[in-house]
Amino acid sequence: MFEEAKKEDIGLIHYAGQGASNVEKAEYAQLFLEDTDLRALDIRRKETRLGKNRHSLVFFNACGAGAPSLNLGVMGGFAEALIEDRFGSFIAPLWSVVDVDASSVIFDFLENVLLAEEGHPRTFADALQKIRYASEEESPTFLSYTYYGDVMASFV
Repeated sequence: MFEEAKKEDIGLIHYAGQGASNVEKAEYAQLFLEDTDLRALDIRRKETRLGKNRHSLVFFNACGAGAPSLNLGVMGGFAEALIEDRFGSFIAPLWSVVDVDASSVIFDFLENVLLAEEGHPRTFADALQKIRYASEEESPTFLSYTYYGDVMASFV
C-alpha cells in the first residue's frame, strides 16, 4: 500500500491490530500483519511513495507502536520513519492498550475531526487532547495515544 498509492487521494491510513516496539532497538518496531510484519525500516525504503505524495495522517492502533526508540544515539521507531518520509502526522499508543477502548479512540477521533463545526476544523492534536481529557479516568488506554506532527494539521 505504501508503494502503490501514487495516484490515490488518501488522507488517513488506519491500522488496528498487534504491534511491538523495543526502546533500545528501533529496528524492532513492528506491526504484525497476516502474511508478514511491517517494520519501521520497511517505511524507509525508496519504494515508499504515499508519504511523499500525500502527506497522509497515519493512525496505528497497535500496542506500543507510538513509542520512540533509540538507535545509535538517534531517535527511531515508526514516528521517526513516518515523519522523516514526509507523512503529515502520526498517532499511536505508547504502551499496551485495551481493544475496546482503542476502538473508542479512533471512532471518537474521527468524529471530532470530521464532524467539527463548519469553517472551524478541529486539529488532530486538539481532537486527541479532547479524548484524553474526556476519558482519562476510565482507562489508561485513552492516555497512551501520542501525536507526532504539525499541531495545526487538520482535514480540509
